[in-house]
Amino acid sequence: MTKAEFDHIVKELLPIADPDMVFIAEIDGKPAGFSLALPNYNEVLKVMNGRINPITLIKAAIAQKHIGSARVITMGVIKEFQGRGIDSVFHYHSYTNGIPKGYVRGEFSWVLEINTLMMHVAEKLDAVIYKTYRLYDKAIPQK
Repeated sequence: MTKAEFDHIVKELLPIADPDMVFIAEIDGKPAGFSLALPNYNEVLKVMNGRINPITLIKAAIAQKHIGSARVITMGVIKEFQGRGIDSVFHYHSYTNGIPKGYVRGEFSWVLEINTLMMHVAEKLDAVIYKTYRLYDKAIPQK
């Protein structure tokens, strides 16, 4: 991810981020990886049922206090540091920091099926694959 992309994500997600679920790994003072897990606000949106009115806002406020899962929104390790278990450390700390907050489930977000490293980690953590994302490529003919 570029610095501009990183800065954009920070700006957008900072209001809902939990500092206990954000991790930056360094090796010899060099950044090696980053992980961001957020409370799963989809649980809040679900109770709103696609509507915004005083009743659903009250339901959302109540649901926000009872979010039971976290989503790993982004996680990555710089290529030269991959294969050293940094990703496992991120997942371990997301788990151990999330349990006291009531996060009894976790979700990896948007893992492409060709991301074999991440798929392997998910399998080792007994994760269940319930969606498959694919990218398709087709040339558009020029006129």
